[in-house]
Amino acid sequence: MRTGIFYENFQSEEQLWNSPVKKVWMVCFVLALLTLPFWGSKYILAMACIVGIHVIATLGLNLTTGNAGLISLSHGAFLGVGCYTVAYLGKQGIPFFITIPIAGFLTAFLGVIVGLPSLKVKGIYLAIATLAAHFILSFIFREWTPVTG
Repeated sequence: MRTGIFYENFQSEEQLWNSPVKKVWMVCFVLALLTLPFWGSKYILAMACIVGIHVIATLGLNLTTGNAGLISLSHGAFLGVGCYTVAYLGKQGIPFFITIPIAGFLTAFLGVIVGLPSLKVKGIYLAIATLAAHFILSFIFREWTPVTG
């Protein structure tokens, strides 16, 4: 790991890859991910999918908490909405690449429904509003058995 890097301006500090070695390793990583279905076993592919789901969830929570400074306790419930949507539509025979955008739009729509009334609240009250959304969605997941099983 390189140490002693001193930046003279903010633009140079925001660079994602500030050395050619980092660029080469990122290209190798992306190529390995793109070719993973051709050389990976079923176990490796399953683990890669699980890691990918967790990376998406973590990045979303990082945007909410880290960049916006908001506390969201319903993040897992909205992730569950997307997961149940993909599973339900896949069970109906809809192709995977169509179910993903539909799940994203449905989750975003529910996020707007929860978010619009919460626009004026801050701090602990926003956390309570998101916690309420979490409990409501968890109740729906448990009790709406024709959809969630």
